[in-house]
Amino acid sequence: MSVNFTGPKIGETFSKEIFSIFLIISGADGNAYSAIKRPVKDIDFGFVGDLTEINIPFFIGLIKQNIVPVCCSVTHDRKGQLLNTNADTIAASIASALSKNFKVILTYCFEKMGVLEDINDENSVIPFIDTKKYHELKNTETISQGMMPKLHNCFESLEKGVQEIRIGNSSIFSQKNQFTKIKK
Repeated sequence: MSVNFTGPKIGETFSKEIFSIFLIISGADGNAYSAIKRPVKDIDFGFVGDLTEINIPFFIGLIKQNIVPVCCSVTHDRKGQLLNTNADTIAASIASALSKNFKVILTYCFEKMGVLEDINDENSVIPFIDTKKYHELKNTETISQGMMPKLHNCFESLEKGVQEIRIGNSSIFSQKNQFTKIKK
């Protein structure tokens, strides 16, 4: 995940160019983000957690010190138990929480160049997905089922204040290749 922030009160843009320190954290570090163990119903998911809280002051403190938080998918239940939580959900939740204080652009970086119309064609990147296109893709089952939770998180984040979302591989940062842009 990469998040660009613009501080509305101080007028600074925080991006990879001005950050000098990257800090790898779990949810337990500084109580950055916590979760509850997913309850056993039909399936026992083991030590899987569902996110409950983002420590916004913790993240703002890091950002103000020019520290880039690199978040892993390990959360905790505030009672000492570590839990595994979906990384896309953590990224979307942190971005949404911080959008109250910053202009946030969330970037999902993975092995594909973006959301693909045809999973077997690496060049079938969908350049732009808005709400209408998302529902169309969902209803026609055009895109991979594995991509649906990520897109669900994207549109939920947009509703909660994230300005823009980008999905693509590592070349997304140089913008040399195609990627998928998500907006309302």
